[in-house]
Amino acid sequence: MICARNVYHSNLSSRYLKEPDAFHMKCSVGLSWVTFNLIVLLWGRAAGIETCTEGAAFSVPGQVVQLGTNVTVYCTFKKSTNGCRTAIYQDSNEIHDRHQYNSSTIYLEIANLQKHKVAFACKTECNSFSRLICGIDIKAGYPPDPPQNLTCTQNGQLGDVTCTWDKGRKPYIKTSFHLRMKNKTHDLNGICDDPGSGSVSFHTLNAESVYTVWVTSSNALGSASSPPLNITLNDIVKPHPPVITLFNCASSDCTLHWEAAQNCQLLEVRDQPLSHSTWKHHTLNVTVDRFILPGLQPFTDYQFQVRCKLSHTKGMWSEWSEPFTNRTPEAVPIKELDIWFVMETPDPNSLTLKLSQSEARGQILGYKVTSPFPCKDKIPVVLPDSENHLTVTSSHCNLTLSAYNSRGNSPPTNISIPFQTGFPAPGNVTCVRHSNDSIVVKWRPPVNTALALQGYVVEWSPTQDKLDLGWTRLPHDKLSTVISAMKPYACYKVTVNALYDEGVGKAGFVHAYVKQLAPTEGPTPSIKHMSSTMVTVHWQQLPVEHRKGCISNYSIYLKSLNSAILLVHGLIDASHTNYTINGLKPGATYQAWMTASTAAGEGPKREFEFTVTPEENPLVLSLTGAALIFFLVWLALVCICCNSAVNQRMTLLCSRFTPQWYTGHVPDPANCKWAQEYAAVKGQMKLVYDLHLSDSLSSCDEPDTLEVEEVSEESDSAPEDLVSDNGTGAPAEEKQAGKPTMLPWCRPEDLAIYKHHLPGAYIQSVSQESDTSVQTPESCNTEITVDYIPSNVLHMGSSEEETCDFFDDFAPPFPRSPFSKPEGTLTLDAVKINCSSFLD
Repeated sequence: MICARNVYHSNLSSRYLKEPDAFHMKCSVGLSWVTFNLIVLLWGRAAGIETCTEGAAFSVPGQVVQLGTNVTVYCTFKKSTNGCRTAIYQDSNEIHDRHQYNSSTIYLEIANLQKHKVAFACKTECNSFSRLICGIDIKAGYPPDPPQNLTCTQNGQLGDVTCTWDKGRKPYIKTSFHLRMKNKTHDLNGICDDPGSGSVSFHTLNAESVYTVWVTSSNALGSASSPPLNITLNDIVKPHPPVITLFNCASSDCTLHWEAAQNCQLLEVRDQPLSHSTWKHHTLNVTVDRFILPGLQPFTDYQFQVRCKLSHTKGMWSEWSEPFTNRTPEAVPIKELDIWFVMETPDPNSLTLKLSQSEARGQILGYKVTSPFPCKDKIPVVLPDSENHLTVTSSHCNLTLSAYNSRGNSPPTNISIPFQTGFPAPGNVTCVRHSNDSIVVKWRPPVNTALALQGYVVEWSPTQDKLDLGWTRLPHDKLSTVISAMKPYACYKVTVNALYDEGVGKAGFVHAYVKQLAPTEGPTPSIKHMSSTMVTVHWQQLPVEHRKGCISNYSIYLKSLNSAILLVHGLIDASHTNYTINGLKPGATYQAWMTASTAAGEGPKREFEFTVTPEENPLVLSLTGAALIFFLVWLALVCICCNSAVNQRMTLLCSRFTPQWYTGHVPDPANCKWAQEYAAVKGQMKLVYDLHLSDSLSSCDEPDTLEVEEVSEESDSAPEDLVSDNGTGAPAEEKQAGKPTMLPWCRPEDLAIYKHHLPGAYIQSVSQESDTSVQTPESCNTEITVDYIPSNVLHMGSSEEETCDFFDDFAPPFPRSPFSKPEGTLTLDAVKINCSSFLD
C-alpha cells in the first residue's frame, strides 16, 4: 500500500512539472494537491486511500476499522471548484456537518462507528447538477477470537481425519483460518477461507505417530491461535454406528439384536417413550449380539438407539444409530380408575363420571358397572370405550366401576352418590400463560376450616364441551400447577377443588387461553321485543371456530338515519344473549351493528336495521276500545237471542216494563166466547162487565201473577167457583139431551157476580167426549172431563174470532226449567183463577 502511494506521488509531481506556464489558479490547486500528498506521507499506513481521475477520498484510521472507532473521511478535488459547491454523502444522504480543510479538501468526522459497512461519496454541485468525483467504502468489525474446542476425529479405522473448532464471535469482516498439523517428520497445513465452515480434512496419516495440531485465525484487524492439541489415530478414531437388526418386546421388557460393529468392546443403548423428552441410558460390554432392556411400560411407544466404542481407553463413541420405534404389548391394569365428576345440571344428584385412561396398560375396551344396592335409574352393565362417562340421576346410589382390556380387569373402584359439595373452597384462582401450549394455575388454600384437607383436583375443559374434561390430583401442600397440551385459539374453563374426607369444596370457574386473536365474525342479532321507545336485541353465542379465544364482551352501535350521533352500548357481558336499548325516538329508523371482542381486539361488525314502533294516540285507543266493547256486547246479545226459550223469556221480561198499548192491542173481553154465550141468556151482563172492566183498566195497567189450582178427580165436591164448560145455564132438559147444565148452586147471578172480577176471559172447556153429568142438589160436582191447557197458551187463538187474548198476554208459560221450552200437555180436572189482584 505504501508503495502504491509513493508511485502515485511521483506521477503527480512529474505531471505538474510538465506544465510550468499554467495560470495562477492551477498553481494554487497544484500546491493544494502537493499538500494533500504530504498529508498522506505523514499518515502513511494509517490511512486508506481511493484515488480517482478528478480527486481522491481517504479515511483515518483506514478503510477497515473496529466497531465503535472514531473515523475521519477526507475528500480532495484536483480541479478548481470555483462556482461549485463541494459535498460529502454517506449512503446517498448528504452530510451537512462537514468541515473545510483547505480550498481543495473537505473532511467529515464520525464518532463511534456502529455500522458494519458505510459508503462515502465526494461530489460537486454546479447549477443544480451533481457530479461524482470519488468515493470510499469503510468496513467495521472485530478482530478474530482464538479458536476453541479443537477436535480431530477419524471416521472409521481407515477413514480421513477431520478437525473442527469453534470460531468464536462473528467478526463481520473477512477472516481466514489456518490449521497446522505437525509431527517429527511432517508439517501439514490446511487453510479454511469459508466463513461458514470450521473444519479441515487430511487423507493419510501415520497411525503410530503423535501429532500436534493448532488453528490460527486472522483478518485485517488482527490474528489469534488456538491452544495446541496432541493426538494419535488410536485416540481419535470413531467407529461407524451399529445397525439394529431385530427387536422383540414383552409387556415390560424388550430384547435388542444388532450387527457386530468393527470390533467394538463397549455398547450403549438408550430408550425413550415417544411422549417424553428424556432418555434412559444402558452401557454394557459387548460379549454377545443381544441385550434385554428392562423396566419398560406396557402398551407404550418407545424409540431405541445404540452406539459403540473400540475400548474403554481408546477411540471415541460412534454416532447414534437411526432410531428404531416399537410398541410394548398390553398388560392387565393394576391401578384403580381415576374418577372425577362434572355437574351436568343445577341438580347436585345429576352427575357425570369421567374415567381417566391413565395406568390402563393397554387399549381400554370398555367399563364394567355394578350396583351392590340397586339404583332407581337403570345403570348399564357395560360401557363401550367410546363412552367414558356415566350419568347418574338417582338421589342415592352406590356403584362399583372397573376398566378392562384384552388382558383383564382393573381393580374395582367404589363410589357413593351423591357427592357431597359445599365445603370450603380454594380462593383467588388465577391462570397465566406459561408457553405456547401451557398455562400456570395458582390458588390460595381454603380459609377458616377445621376440616382435614386431603389435596386438590385441578380440572379444565373447553367452554363448548364440558365433557371433554381433564384433571390432575395434587397434594395439599401444593398451590400451583402447569397444564400442558392446550390448543391455541381455544377458551378453557379452569377451576380448583379442595378434597376432604367428607366431600368437595369447588371454586368458581375462570377462563384461560394460551393464544387468541380477535373474533373473525360478529354475532347475528335479531329484534324480539319493541315498543315506541325501546327494543330488545337477541343473539346467539358465536360458533367456536369464529371466537378465536375467550369472548370478553359484546358491543352494539346504532345511529338514526336522521342524525349523525353514534350511540354506543358497549362492554355487554359475554354471558348475556340479549340487551335492551331504551330512550329511542318513536317511529325512527336506526342503522345498527354489533361486534364481539376478546382480549386481543374487537371483531368485525354484523349490521342490521330496525324501525321503532310509532307512538299511538290515546284518543284513538279509547275509541277503539269502546267500539270493541260495544261489538262484543252486541255479539253476546245476538247469541243469547238465538235461543228460542231465552227469546221467550226476554220477550216476557221486556213486556213487564212497557205499557200494554205499546206492546200490542188490548183484547176486548166482550169478544170472548163465554161472555157472548152468557150475554145471550142474561142481557144484564154487558152493563156489569163494562162497569167493572172500566174499573179494572183504570186501576191496573198490567196483570199480576196468576194462580192456578189443580183439584183431584176423586174430590167429592167441586170448588165453589167451578162453572160448566159452556157457561150458558141451559135448563135440565137440555142437559139431559147431552148438553152440559149448570149445577143448582151455580146461578147466573152468582156467576155474574164472580165473573165481574175477571178483566179478561175465563177459559174453560169441556171435553166433547164427556157423557151427561149427574146433578145433585148439594153440589156442582159432575163427571166431566176438563180439557188441558196447551203449552203455547200465549199464542192460542181462534181462527174466526178473537178469544181470551188478554189472559194469553199475561199468563206465563209453564216450562220445566227457567230456560227450557215446555213439552207435552198438562191435564187439569178443574181450574180456579183468582183475578182479584188484577182489580186491586
